[in-house]
Amino acid sequence: MDGNNATIEPACRDHCPDRWCCSSRYLVQVPIWDHEISRIARCTGRIDFYEHRGRGMVLKTKPNGYCVFFNEAAKDCTIYAVRPFDCGMYPFDFYTAGGNNQWLLWDCAYSRRMDDIFIDAALTRFEAHHRPSLFRIWEYENESIDLSNPDGFRILRPMRIPGPADTTGPFRTSDHPLEGTIS
Repeated sequence: MDGNNATIEPACRDHCPDRWCCSSRYLVQVPIWDHEISRIARCTGRIDFYEHRGRGMVLKTKPNGYCVFFNEAAKDCTIYAVRPFDCGMYPFDFYTAGGNNQWLLWDCAYSRRMDDIFIDAALTRFEAHHRPSLFRIWEYENESIDLSNPDGFRILRPMRIPGPADTTGPFRTSDHPLEGTIS
């Protein structure tokens, strides 16, 4: 896949048998914020899709671990157009424990089709245009990630933005309007 021809649909639908990215069996539950809840509620007419967990709110999952919006028969997200930022960022992720702020790329049918140009463009776009959203999910770092044993992901590069605790001025999350999802 080159940097100008990115699409998730064919790779996921044609080459991914389980869609484990939509399941908390393998990844943490998806953090979600008020503006995302409002957007999803307007689109679906539902308000029963999230729960309070730990430091905030997360999308609910079904008993089998899949997201409440995952259609198992079609292997599809029923809220794809209004999905939370964290879902829109996938298969990219980051690790922030101990100030070791690294971009990660989960191994999946989609990520295997990405070339270095596409990857660098995506990371640069996240850092330049989505800092408030990145800072909101910063505290939900995946504590199960062991950088010394990268099974299922690869380490890309250090993040080129300071952590939210180190940030002042225009990038303080409390001062910024909440932006939408990634497309």
